[in-house]
Amino acid sequence: MADKLEWAKLWAGKGFSVVPVHYVKEDGSCSCSSGAGCDSPGKHPAPSRWKRYQDKAADLDQLEMWFEGRFKEYNLGVVTGSISGNVYAVDVDVSEGKVGQDTLDDLCMANDDMPETFEQRTGSGGKHIFLRAPEGTAIITGKNVLGDGIDTRGEGGFVVVAPSNHKSGGKYRIEDWAKDNEIADSPSWVTQLSKIDAARYDDTNIQDKKTDMFGDLTDGREGYMVELLLGTIRTWWVTKGVLPTVEELVEDAWPTFEMRAKARGSSLADDGRGKELFQKKAWYQLKRANNNELRILQNVEPGCEANTSAPFSESAGRSESQSSLTPSSDDCFRIQDWGMNRYSGEPPEMEWLIDGVLPRRVPGLISAIGGLGKSFMLLDLCMKVAGGDQGMHQENALGGSVLHNGKVVFFGAEDSANSMHRRIASIGGRNLQDRAAG
Repeated sequence: MADKLEWAKLWAGKGFSVVPVHYVKEDGSCSCSSGAGCDSPGKHPAPSRWKRYQDKAADLDQLEMWFEGRFKEYNLGVVTGSISGNVYAVDVDVSEGKVGQDTLDDLCMANDDMPETFEQRTGSGGKHIFLRAPEGTAIITGKNVLGDGIDTRGEGGFVVVAPSNHKSGGKYRIEDWAKDNEIADSPSWVTQLSKIDAARYDDTNIQDKKTDMFGDLTDGREGYMVELLLGTIRTWWVTKGVLPTVEELVEDAWPTFEMRAKARGSSLADDGRGKELFQKKAWYQLKRANNNELRILQNVEPGCEANTSAPFSESAGRSESQSSLTPSSDDCFRIQDWGMNRYSGEPPEMEWLIDGVLPRRVPGLISAIGGLGKSFMLLDLCMKVAGGDQGMHQENALGGSVLHNGKVVFFGAEDSANSMHRRIASIGGRNLQDRAAG
C-alpha cells in the first residue's frame, strides 16, 4: 500500500490509537521546525497536542483529515497501552554495538519462547514485538526494561510504525509472515518483568538508567536528564516556595548532568544530548509544573522544607563531648536543624585519645594486610586506656601519649578465650593487668 491513509486504517483496525509522526527529509533533516537540529528526526509525533490520543483514539474522520490533507506524506505512529487494547511493544535493538537479540535469546532460554505474534521491523533493523498485557496491568515505557538492548513501550508511550522512513535510509515494515496474525497475549514471565510498580513509575515516563562502577551513566542519559530536572524543580518548590525560570533551572542542573553523563562521541552535543536539548526539556517540564501536571508537586505546599529552625543557641552549639548527643524529647531528626547557624561562633577544641594521633569520641578503622598485628596493637591500646592514668601511670600507644582513661570493651571475634589470655599476659606485665582489672 502506497497510501498513508490505508496504512493508518490498517493500524487502527488492529485496535491502535494512530497519530501522525514527523518524517525524515531527503537531506536527513526532520520535517519539524528544528530541521537538521532535531534530536530525534522522524520519530516524534507531529500534532502539538498528540497526548490527547493517549485517552481517546482518533476516529476515521480525523484520520482522513490528517492523511488526505496536511499529514499526507508524514510517518505513522501508534500509542501503546490501555488506549490501544492494552497492547505494548517489546523493542529489540540490534543496531551496531547493541546486543538486544542476544539478550532476548538468553531470556527465552531462561524462561520460555516468545509467542507467535504481530511484529514489525524497525527502520534501523531492530524489531517491535507486539503483545497484549492482561487487563488492569500497565507496562513500563522505558529503556533496557527487559535487559541490555530491550526497551518496552507501554503505558504513555508510542512507537513509529510501517511504512515510516528512518534516518538510516531504511523503512519500517510489517513482517510478511505476521501480516494476518493476531496480537498474542503477553507471556506471564514477560509481564512480570515489564509491568509497572509504584517504585518505578511516575507520570513523567523516566527511562531506566544504568551506571558504571564510578557512578557515571552508561545508558538512559535522556531519562536521567528528565529525572535531574524534576528533582531540581521540586527542590526549588519545597525550599524556596517558587518555581525557577528556565535559565535558573539549567544553571542549577546542567553541571551535574554534564559531570555524570559521559559523552560517547566527541561531546554530549554531538551525541544529541547537549545543553540545547537540556534547555528544551527544562522548558517543557517547567511548563508542566506551571500547569499543575507534575505528580511530584501535587499536594506539596510551597516552601514546606524551608529552613525554619530557631536561631543559634548554646544548646544547639554544644560540642560532641556535651549532652547534645542525647536524642531530643521527640526523637526526631530534622535536617533543617543542621544549617550553617548551628556552626557559628568558635569551634570546640579537638579532643585527642592519643595526643596528635587518634581523636577522642570519633569512630575509626585500622586496616592493613593480615599478619601485621592490628588486633594485638588495639588490645595493647585498650589495656593502656583501661589501666593507665594521667598521674604516675601515663601510657603511650601507637606513637603518642594516651590522654584519657576509662573502661573499655574489646571484642575478639577471631580468638579463643585461651588465645586472648595469652595475648593479655604478654602486654604490660602484671602491674598493668591489675590496674586494668574491671
